[in-house]
Amino acid sequence: MRNTLNRERNFVNHARHELRTPIAVTRSSSALLHRVIDSENKKVNNLASRRPWPL
Repeated sequence: MRNTLNRERNFVNHARHELRTPIAVTRSSSALLHRVIDSENKKVNNLASRRPWPL
């Protein structure tokens, strides 16, 4: 019984470690993408407020 629990703990610890890297990469990439999009939106809004659009 103890051997089974140890094997299960080892498996869970290994799986948790293996999943941290892809999740961290996905989170950081998502955060970077949001910053880039926000920056571009600010540029567009700034340009739109400076130039009158033809009616």
